[in-house]
Amino acid sequence: MSYYFKDNLKISNENIALDYRREIDEEFYSLLSEANRLIGKLDGICRFVSHVEFYEKILLIQEACASCGLENKAVHFYDFFDKTANTKELLLPTNLLSAMSYARNSTFSDSTIKTIHGILMNSEKTETKYRNSERVSVNDTFFLNISQPIPSNWIPTAISDMKKYITTDASDNVLIRAAKVLYQLEVLKPFDMRSSMISRMMPALILKWSGLLSHQVLGLSGYMLDAKIEYKDRIRSTYNRWENMMSVLWTKFFLRAMIDSSNKSIQLVEALEDARKSHIDMLPEISNGNKSIQRIYDYVAETVIVSVRQIADDLGLSFSGVLKVIKSFEDAKIIQSLTPKERYRTYGYAPMLGLVEYKGVFNAD
Repeated sequence: MSYYFKDNLKISNENIALDYRREIDEEFYSLLSEANRLIGKLDGICRFVSHVEFYEKILLIQEACASCGLENKAVHFYDFFDKTANTKELLLPTNLLSAMSYARNSTFSDSTIKTIHGILMNSEKTETKYRNSERVSVNDTFFLNISQPIPSNWIPTAISDMKKYITTDASDNVLIRAAKVLYQLEVLKPFDMRSSMISRMMPALILKWSGLLSHQVLGLSGYMLDAKIEYKDRIRSTYNRWENMMSVLWTKFFLRAMIDSSNKSIQLVEALEDARKSHIDMLPEISNGNKSIQRIYDYVAETVIVSVRQIADDLGLSFSGVLKVIKSFEDAKIIQSLTPKERYRTYGYAPMLGLVEYKGVFNAD
């Protein structure tokens, strides 16, 4: 895989390896080992838990929201569970989710990355075009109106090299491979808009394509949003000074993001799975003879934000019967009231509210 630098300098992979041998240290190996361990643990958990598709959905939504935040597009996690939410405001993250869904069933190629971008931009499975400008779009988060160090006519060659590296080069650890691909895409900026969102999708996809992580339950954007300044600095270094793109500083930052994100994914999956098991055990005690209590619980747990009317209509149950179950759920702390008005009350699934901060985006009306 080729790496591209400011002033059109091209450096071989052999020089990258020499740089690594000179700069890596004990901390580097420790971070790499811990990241590998946690990803292995996360994969093991996801292979045996029930409802893994739901946990994958939750984590993908979190990733989409954080990635949009890095693009200065604030999106609330709970908007995705509110039937009254402004669908126009959710267009970008919804498209991103569709793009990630498409990508996980594809392999990396020139056509694939263009189609992923097409879905991200307009929700259609159409190929977009690479940028033909040497300046970054004013809509780009990191490099507003800054001339590109990478000429646009290099993009096809770089993507072709990247495909070979991802699909045929097994010499690097998978995490190092993911770090390299993310970095090169960030600097390459293949599209006029939203290139960074595409680059942040790649690590999780590489883990999945390599068989290291069976489900898309890992996203780095949350960590990078919290460490936005460092993230910018690590990428900007290529623009500001003569520096090896794949510096150990970048790789350490990437591995810390992997460790933090893996830990949070493990926490979320384990907490929701434990809560579900605990709740299922208590359902017979609080059912009051209602034979639909399991259906209602499953609906609440996977819909996250609900109202009595919504449950009754969607499940074809009586309003009064659902109301009794919901009151028993509230007493058992399975759900939590989110709105003050009794008649139009909205409820949230308590374990989720405890894991993902609720920002009060729902209305009682």
